Amino acid sequence: MTCLTYLYNSNDMETKKRFSKAAWKLLRIAGWAAASIAVLMLIVQLVLGPGVLTPLVNKTVSQYIDGNFSTGKVYVSLFRHFPAVSANIDDFVISYPSSRFTRDSLDNRTDTLASFRKFNVAVNVLSLIKGEINLKSIELDRPRATLKFFGDGSSNLQVIKLSPSEEDSDSTSTLPDINLRKVHLADSAVVVCISPSDTALAIVKKLDIRGRRGRMKISADACLYAGTDRWGRI
Repeated sequence: MTCLTYLYNSNDMETKKRFSKAAWKLLRIAGWAAASIAVLMLIVQLVLGPGVLTPLVNKTVSQYIDGNFSTGKVYVSLFRHFPAVSANIDDFVISYPSSRFTRDSLDNRTDTLASFRKFNVAVNVLSLIKGEINLKSIELDRPRATLKFFGDGSSNLQVIKLSPSEEDSDSTSTLPDINLRKVHLADSAVVVCISPSDTALAIVKKLDIRGRRGRMKISADACLYAGTDRWGRI
């Protein structure tokens, strides 16, 4: 009886040793895999950092702007909304010389068409593989726009250049499904529309949109002012 008990205990200890070795081996593999993924993400983060993306975006977008375009920083973050990937743009400004549309303007003066302080969009990368666009969140901080329409039919929107193929395109390409979960507006949005006969100012102080399972909840605080100052003032 003592001999049988000894053999049973020996087999049990041997099994525990094998299990411990197998568990330790799996932990080592998992650790190396996690470390490799972390290193890869850091490399991608550096490649898609502001030092690379900012000049690239400035050069590309400037081809479509007949004026001045600048951004303070453009970068991609893999960690802020993980596992979603977020694209960020800081200090976005489109401007143009005032003398382009108004003869009596000073030559060294510039007008701003559109600007914002920060923009962030988080995208679920895995959904792109399925042919869907799953936007986890869109955040916009301090957006501003000033639209001017002149008596000769021109407007300051003409500083945005569109190629003939884009303007006259009749293609009926379909967009993939887009799912949006959250939109947040920070520090108010201000849009000014100026024409020879009227001026309007729209201010959206607060905007929150949340969507989930086919439902959408919108919370907003906005106001609209209008005037008829021929100098474009309210």
